Amino acid sequence: MEYHVPVGEDWDGGYAQFREEKTYGQFPDEKEHFDYFIKPGSGRSHETLAQRPYWGNTVLPKLAEQSENCIQQLLRAYDYALGTDFLLEKHSGNMKYRDYRFIQYEPLRDDAQGKHCGPHTDYGSLTLLMQDDVGGLEIWNIEKKRWEQATPIEGTVVINIANALQRWSNDRYMSSMHRVMHYGTSEGEEKKARHSIGYFIGPNWDVVLDASDFGIP
Repeated sequence: MEYHVPVGEDWDGGYAQFREEKTYGQFPDEKEHFDYFIKPGSGRSHETLAQRPYWGNTVLPKLAEQSENCIQQLLRAYDYALGTDFLLEKHSGNMKYRDYRFIQYEPLRDDAQGKHCGPHTDYGSLTLLMQDDVGGLEIWNIEKKRWEQATPIEGTVVINIANALQRWSNDRYMSSMHRVMHYGTSEGEEKKARHSIGYFIGPNWDVVLDASDFGIP
């Protein structure tokens, strides 16, 4: 995975190489990723991506637009389910948090001691996860107390509830514990790398997470 991106005061993001991060336990993650995030208060949005020379000629502006439309529909749905009317408002505007992460997982080596991405929950409100057809994502089933594969389904997006929404709703909505265990898909002697895109959203940075917003003491 190789990138050539101008660095300057308008650049938001960065690259993490293989085994640079440690999500859980003593062994590093067997993955690499590249982040692009919109700084709160920057005045930027997905509409401005098309004006950037290093993003404007890619699929990212359209992907960002469609992801944002999906997020707005989800927030309206959660508002309806909770009987509230502020979730969309408190995830919008100049102080909102958005982060794209482009991730590559090579098949685990026979001598690898770690996982591609250890067990964890996400830190914002919601995550959209777009994955290829290779598989490897596993979700912790709280009731059955076991890991279950989130088998890729073409044309769908995985939605994770994250820590901020769990805290805000006083555990009415629980974060999704998940991990990635990618051993590769065999095609003869060849094994595929796994690719995914995460779109992480959080409440505006000036929002206080108060469960009383939901009528919870």
